[in-house]
Amino acid sequence: MPSPCGWSWLPTTPRAPGRSTPGSWLPARPARRSSSINPERRRCVAIDIHNHLHFPFGEPYTLEPERLIGPGVLRRVCLLSVGNVWTSYTQNEDETILRLARTYEGFFVPFAHLDFTRQPESVDDLHRRGFAGLKAIFPPFAYDDERCFPFYERAERHRMPILFHLGGSGYFPPEEVTLPARRFASKHMLLITIDLVAKLFPRLPIIGGHFGGGRDDYERAIYTARGHPNVYLETSCSSVERGEAQLIKDALELLGPDKILYGSDSRLDGPVTKVAFWQQRLAETGAGPAAVEKILWANAEELIGASGFDPGRIVLAEQ
Repeated sequence: MPSPCGWSWLPTTPRAPGRSTPGSWLPARPARRSSSINPERRRCVAIDIHNHLHFPFGEPYTLEPERLIGPGVLRRVCLLSVGNVWTSYTQNEDETILRLARTYEGFFVPFAHLDFTRQPESVDDLHRRGFAGLKAIFPPFAYDDERCFPFYERAERHRMPILFHLGGSGYFPPEEVTLPARRFASKHMLLITIDLVAKLFPRLPIIGGHFGGGRDDYERAIYTARGHPNVYLETSCSSVERGEAQLIKDALELLGPDKILYGSDSRLDGPVTKVAFWQQRLAETGAGPAAVEKILWANAEELIGASGFDPGRIVLAEQ
């Protein structure tokens, strides 16, 4: 049954001459496949840049896409793979996400797990198969370690945005995870580690997860995004959701709306309910309709469009 927002590919909306856009630092791509926009899609008010197949971590999961699509709130959902890290989830997570993106064409946007233990050429293969972006989490060394650079070079070449998990990782019982404890070291995922990455790979779209990490990182995250044209922040940070509206006020004042993306870090109906929260929170800051539109979906659409993502070109494992 068609969704209230449709699943067809959204071509990038033409911009007025001279208008600054959040992705204006990106080089132009060749023309790509597009189809007409379902008029009903205009009623949808958000793109979730940070969503997962299963959350809380380790919980057995049965996907019900209709709970995301049915309410008519979300234009798209970016599904982020963290690899096969949870023992309770036995399927290939990258492949499951890619299959969903193929089935629900134009609604789910696939982000593969960026596995630094593989060869850098794996990024080329992920791009060839149709992934729009990458999710970095639980690296074996810090994000700014030179061993990561060949992966970033390839992602930059393909214009694949990388969403970096920033901040702590907590403790996971050994029986619930497939990785050794040292892979969950928080020091490898600190906000400061993306500073050098942004400098060395200026055309790599970088999304700072969780608004930079913990409470002590939020202000530094704002200044990091302000200092690098290719760094964005996404909104799945617990302090804002507990009611600390000053953070988003500061971000809008110092960054403007072009560098902020709506992200829920949840699943199922979580993104839908959180959209209403963010609409209210942004209204309380005095943000106008254009700024709200950018944060809730337009900035994300710009990045997805610049990546050249085309669900019609997805290649599944058996193909």
